[in-house]
Amino acid sequence: SNYMDRPQLEWLQKELGSSGSEWKIPFFHHPLYSSGRTHGSNESLRARLEPLFVEHGVDVVFTGHDHFYERVKPQKGIYYFVSGAGGSLRKGDIRPGTGLTEVGFDTDYHFMLVEIDGRDLYFQAIARTGKTLDSGVIHQAEGHGVEKSVPLAPGPPLPAAPVAPKPQAQPTPSAPPGTPPSEPLLPPALSNAPR
Repeated sequence: SNYMDRPQLEWLQKELGSSGSEWKIPFFHHPLYSSGRTHGSNESLRARLEPLFVEHGVDVVFTGHDHFYERVKPQKGIYYFVSGAGGSLRKGDIRPGTGLTEVGFDTDYHFMLVEIDGRDLYFQAIARTGKTLDSGVIHQAEGHGVEKSVPLAPGPPLPAAPVAPKPQAQPTPSAPPGTPPSEPLLPPALSNAPR
C-alpha cells in the first residue's frame, strides 16, 4: 500500500463513493500518520488517499508498518491507529514531540480488539501481558455513515467526534485454583505425533 497507481485510486474512489456502509474503515499497511522514527508518516500516500477519505466520510483508518501501537490525534475528522507490534516490536521507536500521538506504546507486543455497536466503535489495545494499554469509544460524527443521504456542501472538513473517557482497566481473567493446564490444540495429523 505504499504505491497507488491510477487504476487503484479509481477503484477506491468508486468503492468509497458507492458504499452504503454505516462505517467506512480502510485498513492497509503503510500509515498516513505515524510518529515512528524508523518509518513514520507516508506523506506521498497521504496526499493521494486522505482527500478521498475526507470526501467520502471515512471514520477510522487502521495501519501497521511501524512496529508499535499509536492512536493518532484526529486528522481532518478521521481517527488513525497504527497497530504494528503483534509479531515484531521496535522498542523506543515512537518519536516524542511530533504532535500526532494521543496514546503510544512501544515497549512490548500488543494486539487490538474493535467492536461496532450502531454509531459507536469500541477499541481496546492490549499488551502481550494482558494489560489494557488504551481503550475508548469513538462516537461516529454527524454526517457520516448511512445518515449522509445528500452530498455535503463544500466547506471545511467535518469535525472529529469525541472519544469517550477511557474505561477502567480490568484484570485479565485467570483459571480458578486447581484447574489443570490446557493441552495445546494440534491438527489431527499431528495429534498422534511423538512429543
